[in-house]
Amino acid sequence: MRHTPFKLLAVLTMAAVAASCGSDAESSADIVTNPPTTTTIAATTTTTVPSTVQGRLAQAYPDATVDPSAAAWQALLDDTTLDQTAVSVIEFAGTADDTARASYTAYIDAVREATVAKGGSFAAITDVWRPGLELPIGFDGGMVWAATYPSRDVFIEVVLEPAVVAAAASRRDAVRDPHLFIGVNLVPQFLLDQEAPADVEALPHDLVRGRDTAAVVDELLSIYPAGGSDPTKPMLEAMLARDDARTQAVTYVNLYRFGPDTGGAASINEYNMNAMPFVLAHGARPKVIVNVAQQLLGSQRWDRVILVRWPSIEVFTDLRLTPGYVDAQTSRVESSDAYGNLVTIDRADSK
Repeated sequence: MRHTPFKLLAVLTMAAVAASCGSDAESSADIVTNPPTTTTIAATTTTTVPSTVQGRLAQAYPDATVDPSAAAWQALLDDTTLDQTAVSVIEFAGTADDTARASYTAYIDAVREATVAKGGSFAAITDVWRPGLELPIGFDGGMVWAATYPSRDVFIEVVLEPAVVAAAASRRDAVRDPHLFIGVNLVPQFLLDQEAPADVEALPHDLVRGRDTAAVVDELLSIYPAGGSDPTKPMLEAMLARDDARTQAVTYVNLYRFGPDTGGAASINEYNMNAMPFVLAHGARPKVIVNVAQQLLGSQRWDRVILVRWPSIEVFTDLRLTPGYVDAQTSRVESSDAYGNLVTIDRADSK
């Protein structure tokens, strides 16, 4: 029997609707005295530490290609919507090869250690398998991480930790087109605290299990036109062709870009209200839902970022064929000018 936990719905919907609305240092000289006839003066210069937080951030992260600009850091510091509240941070980036992934992993590990030490927590560290939609492009084999901090100030303290600044040097050579977002997580804590279902077999899958893959793909395409807000035929075929489609948990990174002639956050909130009971009944667990307050990096602008962990691709596909969900997703399609999705696999040590 399928269960739709409507008791969780009111709290999540209310949260989503509410969110819509140093001194200079001087050069010094050390005098080294040798035998009486010889005196050598060795000059050393210390680095000047900026007197402002923005200056320290700009000094620690100086690469205009893969680091936030001084203006982006200042906008974050000036954003009054982030005053006195916990914040969530999400970054995804492409990587060229295993060496680059190892370097980026070392940076993420340094961030995670500093985050936990300062009272924050990590929501996800995942490897990008492939895009689930036509956007974004170029992130296959990349990585995603997401963390929550007690405040914006704590996040700033973390990225200025010496170990994190040191690791950021290797990150610069490792990542391609990093996207970095900050906002307030709309997922209620009691839902974040819920464990993912242990028995995947007990979750709905009968609309997919035992059917020919081509028939499932054709039915999906008859409901959801290919492209834009939904996967193309090759994408659907690739996802359902995985040997572990029944068992491998996946975390979807969903991206929305609102426009002047779209429903925007109001439409997405309506979608969440109507779809969430079916999503939860299929064992999904939202990890992060943010309206982007500040986007510090990225070649493409996104207004809402959502990370949702699914028990399997098969269970997710069953959801997309469920009549109640099919009715609910109309508001999702009306919400945005552009849609993005990354299909990612959780790191074993980040669950």
